Amino acid sequence: MSMLKAVIEPQERVRCQVLATHSRAHEISNELTHYTKHFDAAESLQREWVALQECQGAQIQKVVDVDWSKLQLTLEFDQSAIPLIEFEPKDLALFASLLPSVVQALKHCHSKGWVHGDIKPSNLLYVPQLQHIRLIDFGASCRTGTSREALSDWQATPIFASPNQKGGEGLVETGDDWFSLIQIIDQVMPYAHDYSINSTLIQWRKALSLEI
Repeated sequence: MSMLKAVIEPQERVRCQVLATHSRAHEISNELTHYTKHFDAAESLQREWVALQECQGAQIQKVVDVDWSKLQLTLEFDQSAIPLIEFEPKDLALFASLLPSVVQALKHCHSKGWVHGDIKPSNLLYVPQLQHIRLIDFGASCRTGTSREALSDWQATPIFASPNQKGGEGLVETGDDWFSLIQIIDQVMPYAHDYSINSTLIQWRKALSLEI
């Protein structure tokens, strides 16, 4: 089992109020180049679609199609991409080397006015051909500065979410994503026996802490 999956696998994103599930199971196409996400509410589809459109970039999952009548969003599926949740202890040096790419992807979204809202290993894909990280699943994304008190519901993966995000308090901030990334680093640290890798992780943790 991977070093991250053992801790994280049971932790799925939850809705923080008891409302209808925002999206149903994905359907993978026969060609394995895309999958379709089904929504129960137009508002949820609208938010995720707009976030993906406004955050378009090389490190962001691509939208293939949107069907407003069926409340469906078709998204790119890259067979070669490896979720960080699949990384093993032997991949720790690679994980550390990819942190700048994770930060770059998040800063790109933040510069467009969006907070991803669900940064966790399964939403961070390593793309070997490009040697960078790609962000997927913008279902929990919100515009920076959104008041959580004004939201009818919100989503979070408890093990990675900031206290305000879990409690539905305050404003959506870029620090929410940085907090989640720090939690990922903290989960990896016990496996960092190599001095150089350990030092790199500590340096990143300190730098990210300043962003919260």
